[in-house]
Amino acid sequence: MPTWEYIGEAVLAGLVSALLFAIAGHDVLHERLCNLRSDLMLGVGVALGISATIWVGFFALLSSEFGAWLRQKNEAVSYSWALATPILAYLLGLLILMFTACSVSLSLLELNVFVLIYDLINCLTTIRNVNGLVGLWQTWEQQRKTS
Repeated sequence: MPTWEYIGEAVLAGLVSALLFAIAGHDVLHERLCNLRSDLMLGVGVALGISATIWVGFFALLSSEFGAWLRQKNEAVSYSWALATPILAYLLGLLILMFTACSVSLSLLELNVFVLIYDLINCLTTIRNVNGLVGLWQTWEQQRKTS
């Protein structure tokens, strides 16, 4: 995944955050964040676990013939980064929620909302990346059957 796509996710998270603050307001978001903190931590923790499992599964996939083909096409490293990056985003989100979710600081509230939205965007990106990997598998399978 090119760097501009990571930047695009951050920009989108920033725009959605700004829109959310404009619609709901800081006080409402602070109250909701405090009330839902444990549920949000659970959700981000589950996403972290799923993302880590997908990444480990990808490494298992690399030991197959398809994995050799991915390495030959120079796609293995790109997909490894694409599947590992959400792990870091979820870990960051979990830590930020754990230590700063109910802070009275406006900056920390904005950071929490931004990171939660960024993590949600990463859920969608992970699905897209797995679908991209499946598309490559289909291409490999078709090439293997025709040769």
